[in-house]
Amino acid sequence: MANKNKVNKLSLIIIGAIFALWNLIVFTCFKFKESYPPFWASYAFVTVAFAVVCAVAWFVFMKKGDTLNTLLPFYSTTYTYLIVTFIFNNIVMLLSRRVLRSVLWSIIPNAIIIVAFIIVFVLVYMGASHIKGHENYVAAKVSNIKEMAYSVNALTYKTTDAAVKSKLVALRDKIKISDPLSGDRAVEIEGEIKAQIETIGSLLSDNADSATVISAIDDAYNMVKLRNGLGGK
Repeated sequence: MANKNKVNKLSLIIIGAIFALWNLIVFTCFKFKESYPPFWASYAFVTVAFAVVCAVAWFVFMKKGDTLNTLLPFYSTTYTYLIVTFIFNNIVMLLSRRVLRSVLWSIIPNAIIIVAFIIVFVLVYMGASHIKGHENYVAAKVSNIKEMAYSVNALTYKTTDAAVKSKLVALRDKIKISDPLSGDRAVEIEGEIKAQIETIGSLLSDNADSATVISAIDDAYNMVKLRNGLGGK
């Protein structure tokens, strides 16, 4: 989060400095009395491009919880739009005094650039949303596996039987190496594993004999094996 905000602020400072320098050059070097409509149209499109970059930077800043890697496509897409718009329109501004007298030389190409940018930006947004949803799904699955492993680990402190403790450690380690990517059937089995872990805890609390507890642990271990064997099913 800190890195994202730092990059965001730095990018705004750089963009603001470039925009100020560009305006200084434009207002110093060009004679406005000799400027034609394409000049002002192109100036307006470049100004809009800078404003879009600032708006996207603010949008990125407001996306709480997203990592810099997730938001990087937004930056690259927007800056590509700015660079293309900046280069093209500066050429039009330079040529507007002698060659390009019609404002259509500015409006039509810029309209094409904007439409292309909107399409690409929407596609990038959809892709980023899909990636974010997948990241959240995986994070939830990883958290679920850690919770089960933690529950089993806690049970190791409820027994002094070496055989039982060894079985619990093996079960815990088996759960730890479970693949977080799983399908609906695996989710069902995870519910059964949790229930079985609770059963083991109850047996330990009731001071059940070692054979009964070990049998319950073995059942849980086999459930984990079955769950891991399903993969994405």
